[in-house]
Amino acid sequence: MEVDWGFIPRIDFETNATILPDPEWLRVGATFTTSPKMSNNGDPEDRRYKPKVLDWHSTNGSGFKFVIDKESDLDEVFAKYIDPFDIPIGRVWLMPCCGSREEHIEKAPMVAELAKKYRFNFSPRLHLLVWNMALKV
Repeated sequence: MEVDWGFIPRIDFETNATILPDPEWLRVGATFTTSPKMSNNGDPEDRRYKPKVLDWHSTNGSGFKFVIDKESDLDEVFAKYIDPFDIPIGRVWLMPCCGSREEHIEKAPMVAELAKKYRFNFSPRLHLLVWNMALKV
């Protein structure tokens, strides 16, 4: 088998946007998908909200995924992320906050409608739909 040494794999890192990435990763073509933890996560703000890191991701083309429990979560999405960091709507995904297939089936339509209303992207929680279990990290 012949190897194509000109091929560069696409590497996308998913991060909670609390640690500043090494800019060298951009040079080799890596991309980033951030999933900032919002107040609905329960972690203290000083642990989950890092403006310098969020600004870096916004400036360098990262995607932003927000886990939504209720429509009012979008107030925080706009006030703390989209507006201050000028994140383009096309780089924002909404995902339902849920821990089982049944919860996903119940909550996903509301989150999908919010995505349509605000022109965001929608992402299901495929691991719940396929295996009916939350991933343990």
